[in-house]
Amino acid sequence: MTPQELVEAQDRLAAFAAEVFAPLGRSDQRRWGERYVRGLLGAGRRKSMEPMAARLGVDRQGLQQFLADAPWSHQMVLAELAWRMEPVIRPAAWVIDDVSFPKDGHASPGVAAQYCGALGKTANCQVAPSVHLVTDAASCPVNWRLFLPEQWDVTAAPAEDADQVAKRRRRAHIPDEVWHVAKWQLAVDMVDELRCWGLDPPLIVADEGYGQDGAFRLALEERGIDYVVGVRSDTAVLPETATRTAPAWSGTGRPPVPRYRQAPTSVCQSPRTVEAC
Repeated sequence: MTPQELVEAQDRLAAFAAEVFAPLGRSDQRRWGERYVRGLLGAGRRKSMEPMAARLGVDRQGLQQFLADAPWSHQMVLAELAWRMEPVIRPAAWVIDDVSFPKDGHASPGVAAQYCGALGKTANCQVAPSVHLVTDAASCPVNWRLFLPEQWDVTAAPAEDADQVAKRRRRAHIPDEVWHVAKWQLAVDMVDELRCWGLDPPLIVADEGYGQDGAFRLALEERGIDYVVGVRSDTAVLPETATRTAPAWSGTGRPPVPRYRQAPTSVCQSPRTVEAC
């Protein structure tokens, strides 16, 4: 937004911030929350504390303390955002996708050399799986998680690197209970959280990065959620009528485990998808 556009939207922005940050117990936290949103929307490419505080004409330390040290629940703020936007957008689907943030340094939480959608290549960045309420005309992210690569996980690091990883985590203020979790699991956790807030997904849409993972698809099926996801053309599939069966147990050895007896085919070999391939 340009400075003039920000001035013209000041009253609407203040009302929005007052509603979204209402769960914050202290008035100074709500005030800093509104300033932070203004800093994100305002002009200027750099969105770190110092340049934003300079553009806003406020104390950098106060802005930094609000984000890094002040105790407040981001889940409550996200819930307020979701409750506000769901009746406005009336989503036709929930889209699960990654949002990436290119970084120059290596101190930001979760930063690593990984695929960066903002740049279209592997680069030094942070990645946040997110859930968006969407229609053909509008969209809004209402839940997101910071992805923590394995190199930030003490339990996944070689023994000789564990101390360095632990120090890096402390400098980045990563809580001890936060570890590497697969993106598909973060996505399912966010869907569960939104459902706990009273929202119901009309349809889940995701690209191959999520759709290729069978555990993700199974989690949606177990929750009775319809979905449309991308998969690779060589993904193994079975007919919709396929069922798992087990032969009669002879009484000796281990009882047979039910499994699919029909040989799978790839997506492109399936009669229903061969034309699309």
